[in-house]
Amino acid sequence: MIHFSVNLREVVAYNLSGNAVLITHFDSDKYPVDTWNKDLCQQVLKGAIGKDMSLKVLSYRPWILSRKVAKAYREGNVFLTGDAAHLFPPTGGLGLNSSLADVYNLAFKVAHAFHRPSSPTLLDSYTEERRHVAEVNSRQSVKNGQKI
Repeated sequence: MIHFSVNLREVVAYNLSGNAVLITHFDSDKYPVDTWNKDLCQQVLKGAIGKDMSLKVLSYRPWILSRKVAKAYREGNVFLTGDAAHLFPPTGGLGLNSSLADVYNLAFKVAHAFHRPSSPTLLDSYTEERRHVAEVNSRQSVKNGQKI
């Protein structure tokens, strides 16, 4: 179950192995990472929940809104698709959509090369075609995240 609330104390929550995982936005100007501690995390969570509760913070760490795109999607007969090729923030669903398009694009090219062995150069176009899309979509995902 995922819950999402957009307000000054927004929290994303999900259950992982019996522990609740809570994700929230910290203003790094107001709360620099070196000032984070379990007490601050409890204070933020209690504020988001709206009442005083017994909470046990097991761990906390920063997550930086960022993106990564591999320089090459192919080395010999090894191809990268999806999160192996690119990492996007989860803002906008562009990572999943890009991953599905990577797989579709590569599957078409592999099938074509298999059935028409005389045209193996088609596989060479995979990196150029898909990497450009990942660059554009990952930048947009970061922009989307910065608006939240």
